[in-house]
Amino acid sequence: MVFTGGDPLPEDETLGAVDFTEIAEAAFAPVYALDPDPLYLRIWRNVNDLAASARDFAACVFEEHPVATAVGGAAVLCGGVWLL
Repeated sequence: MVFTGGDPLPEDETLGAVDFTEIAEAAFAPVYALDPDPLYLRIWRNVNDLAASARDFAACVFEEHPVATAVGGAAVLCGGVWLL
């Protein structure tokens, strides 16, 4: 039996997903070794920080003021329907 790498396999061996993963890891090792652009990482961290702040603010507002959230949501929904 021969697998995609072209090497013959002994009769008592089979290939599993791990074997193909090792082949892919070896092929992409140079790509994984590259250091990402520092500017990209800075932008990514800022976006994550902004999203975490928005999540914390929304959780605080929505949990502490459920009636205002419902009224505001209904107003936005009605406004959206009115604009259509």
